[in-house]
Amino acid sequence: MDRSLTVTVKDGACRLALRELFRTEAYLARELDLTFDMPQLQAQLEEFTAAMPPGLTVRYSGAGLVLTGKTDRAGHHKALWELFRRAVGRVPLEDRAEVEAPPKPESPPDEDAVDTTVSDVPAPDAGTVPVKDKPKAAVPGKKKR
Repeated sequence: MDRSLTVTVKDGACRLALRELFRTEAYLARELDLTFDMPQLQAQLEEFTAAMPPGLTVRYSGAGLVLTGKTDRAGHHKALWELFRRAVGRVPLEDRAEVEAPPKPESPPDEDAVDTTVSDVPAPDAGTVPVKDKPKAAVPGKKKR
């Protein structure tokens, strides 16, 4: 059975009702034929723009969206999720966002590196007592020279 839904989105109430309907499994994306009046397309773009994390922008190019800018992985993930959540029907996306790689973890110091906070010389009170030369015991019958 082929089924489809053909709709012209003329106002905000219609757009929001369709967005809620499409969150269900009532229709597959390939079963939809949507046409937006220009003010509703602009309203959807304003919602997309408001949801973008700092550093990212979104615009229409033809019937699709173009995501541009620079962000980290979390910002990119948030942007994609918000576009998905706020879209009414299928919206092609050209993702041109530059995603910064996470910072590399600091590498452990080389074993040969010297730690200037540690001394190889024990502190005087570290439980060791310096040994002094003991005077030699006198042998009876010998004279000192």
